[in-house]
Amino acid sequence: MITSNVITRVFHFNYKGNIGTCFTIDIDNKRYFVTAKHIIEDMKDYDIIELFQKDWKSYSVKLVGHSTIADVSVFTSDHFFDAFPLLANPDKIYFGQDVFYLGFPFEYKSNIGKLNRGFPMPLVKKGIISAISIDNEDGKRLIIDSISARGFSGSPVITADNINFVTDENKKLNYKVVA
Repeated sequence: MITSNVITRVFHFNYKGNIGTCFTIDIDNKRYFVTAKHIIEDMKDYDIIELFQKDWKSYSVKLVGHSTIADVSVFTSDHFFDAFPLLANPDKIYFGQDVFYLGFPFEYKSNIGKLNRGFPMPLVKKGIISAISIDNEDGKRLIIDSISARGFSGSPVITADNINFVTDENKKLNYKVVA
């Protein structure tokens, strides 16, 4: 089960004809967009992206930076959309763990009306952490075994802290972004 705190943060976006997925995360009360560097590697300090919300809508963004060791880029914008809390915590991952990622393969857009504020519902894929390496020259590496497709680039990788569904109100299924 993927909860709304994940779904409402995943966007289908376009940067100069490069189409993929991005997601938001909040750190120190600031909201950031995260995506694959190969989609926006030509982005300048201030630029324009388009998010799909019934049709393509343009937004001004500011580049925060491109990773020098991974296919990750971060940007921000003054245009934010309401979202439920979602924590980033790469510490609670383990070898063989099931993970999920959400995105828009082959530009597929699932129209669900107002349910996601007019944004399309992303598709969900499941994978498994098949390798973890921390001693690479190019940094830490997390390898996920799954069949992916063009358009999932920039997707959040999430896992559940507690994969057992329980009825006890003190135990809730909390998803966190791990990559």
